[in-house]
Amino acid sequence: MSDHQPRISFASGVDGTKVSALSLSVVKDVMRKADVTSVTISSVVRTTRQQAVAMYDNVQNTSLAAQHALYGTAGDKVLDVYEKGRKAGLSRDAIILNMTKEIEAVGPEKVSHHAGDPSKVNVFDVGPHSVTPQANKAKFAKAAKEDPRVSQFFEPPNDPGYHFEIPQH
Repeated sequence: MSDHQPRISFASGVDGTKVSALSLSVVKDVMRKADVTSVTISSVVRTTRQQAVAMYDNVQNTSLAAQHALYGTAGDKVLDVYEKGRKAGLSRDAIILNMTKEIEAVGPEKVSHHAGDPSKVNVFDVGPHSVTPQANKAKFAKAAKEDPRVSQFFEPPNDPGYHFEIPQH
């Protein structure tokens, strides 16, 4: 374990106030254990529209099958709306609007914890390419999985980022 002071930054457009002091301290502990000097938080709590945009963009960047593997039943319903919209030739904006409505209908927190209440569970992603040094990415993931304060942790290729869920007791 290193004595260095880990640096956490936020990607452009990411509201750092959405990550609690508790969550930041957990990530810093994980970083120290993994000898990681810096990371960038790439995503935090999202509105239903932001969640729809993220899901739309993730399908575009990966595949529909990859996104179905990532989400549960509620998320799959939203992805079905995406697929129907694409087949109908709808515009990106129209598809995102319909996906947003579906997220609201099934319950945002059921689709993604990113769309849940951050005062109960803080949810955020660390960009995989931001982990410095890159050689310690596996140690970073291992340390996150082993930290009892992290209730859920997903990593690539199952998730686009290092996905943290930290209950805020």
